[in-house]
Amino acid sequence: FGDKATNDKFNAALHEVAEDVSLKPLGVASSQDLLIHTEDNVNIGSDQYHFNMRQMRTLGNRFAQALIDAPLAASVYSSVSGPGKVSHTAYTGLEQSIVFTLTPNAGYNKLKSFKINDADVTAQVVSYTYTVVNPSGDYTAEAVFEAKAALRFTYEYDKTMGGYDGSKTSSTVREGEAVKVYPAPLDGFKTVKVAFGEAELVLDESQGCYVLLNAATDGVITITFEKIAANPDSDAWKTILLIAGGGVVIIGAAVSAVILLRRKKKKR
Repeated sequence: FGDKATNDKFNAALHEVAEDVSLKPLGVASSQDLLIHTEDNVNIGSDQYHFNMRQMRTLGNRFAQALIDAPLAASVYSSVSGPGKVSHTAYTGLEQSIVFTLTPNAGYNKLKSFKINDADVTAQVVSYTYTVVNPSGDYTAEAVFEAKAALRFTYEYDKTMGGYDGSKTSSTVREGEAVKVYPAPLDGFKTVKVAFGEAELVLDESQGCYVLLNAATDGVITITFEKIAANPDSDAWKTILLIAGGGVVIIGAAVSAVILLRRKKKKR
């Protein structure tokens, strides 16, 4: 225990239990009950620091009886496989709930499965916790952790209309992470949609990219572009070209009006 006073108190308590006269005798002490410690020539059981065989039998009997008489406390046994750990709140059989906390190791790891008494409750784990309400009896918890898979993405698009920014666009992510796509349409074209299978990615205007949240599988992402249609309202009246020699005025980028002007010849 680290200090003599504590050791003395503990040994005195053991002797008090060992010499309890209320116990039925377990046998008659014989010369074999007094043994000699050969290193320092001390009789075992001859002082407060040593116990003879009769005293040890008595101690064993007392502890066994105390264990039998004690109320049986419920228990929880946890087993873990893979990179993670399981902890739970105290449980003796009297509590109203048991809360299990499942913690993957730092890095790209996740919970694969969790069972309670052989029943798979993985789908009921919320934010890496699982709660048993009104528990009774013993429980066995089995948690399996594993590394998150690396997901790889490729892209399909019409190269004559555009592409994507490879320095920003995701090519590999881990399970549960977001995939970000930065389309790069050519001049005169625009991005119509970005899709992963049937699911369309959401445009994040603040970042200027399309996002696929919580990626679960890898595959091909399709980027669709289309030509920007001409807008007459914005194109008209942009250019005014005067060709004085020919007497023609052209107004607008598209020909909005053609006016023929003729000069009157001066009389001589």
